[in-house]
Amino acid sequence: LHDVERTSGLRQALRRMMTIWSAGSIASSSEAREVFIHFGALPERVLISLMPIDVERFHAGAQSWRDSDWFQTERRRYPGPILLSVGRLTERKGYRELFAIYAAILKRRPDVALFIVGDGPERAEHEAYVQAQRWTNVQFFGFQQVRELIKFLALADVFVFHTLFDPFGAVLCEAMAAELPVVSSIHAAATKDLVDDGLTGFRIDPRSVEGSADRVLQVLAMTSAERHALGRAAYDRVRRHDIDTTADHMV
Repeated sequence: LHDVERTSGLRQALRRMMTIWSAGSIASSSEAREVFIHFGALPERVLISLMPIDVERFHAGAQSWRDSDWFQTERRRYPGPILLSVGRLTERKGYRELFAIYAAILKRRPDVALFIVGDGPERAEHEAYVQAQRWTNVQFFGFQQVRELIKFLALADVFVFHTLFDPFGAVLCEAMAAELPVVSSIHAAATKDLVDDGLTGFRIDPRSVEGSADRVLQVLAMTSAERHALGRAAYDRVRRHDIDTTADHMV
């Protein structure tokens, strides 16, 4: 709603008119439902239907890569845990906060690697910062197509979603579909709807550096069986929002 209030008066008036004249509304998150109501929709005429993804493509793809010789070869290259970040390299995605969290993690776990998948206007700045810190275990891989993204999801130990603002956050769904334990920002709408703290993942405020680092370290300290259970619970939660299931729900 804070973001809505920054839009122009004409745009707000048009949104209100369209919402009131519609027979019903489909909200991609519980936060989006509040926006529809803000613009005059009757609560009973707003359907929450979370943004769908092809859950089984990510799930089956990640498992296939984990069972491959490629996976064993790559894991030998990185003997320590791997954190994965996926997103556009812009200010509101919270990369400065991510690096502060990573620095706090290194004080207790210097073997942790950080993989960054994505591109954007701040990439050169962030690469220069990492180089200045002499972090040899941080790598930037740029934008990746879905097939390659799934390989990174399969390889990682924890997915860290550190955004400072996101109207949804489909990448969180993709990580959960891959059965990857997630540590996810409270500033993404998807976190509110999908992450039950301690059950399907963990919620963080990336601006709370020590608290966020503690959460990541908590997941890394789990046994393999505990991490597997966390990832499985995440998959079970997000599979309700596969494309076919979502279509049936809308109908």
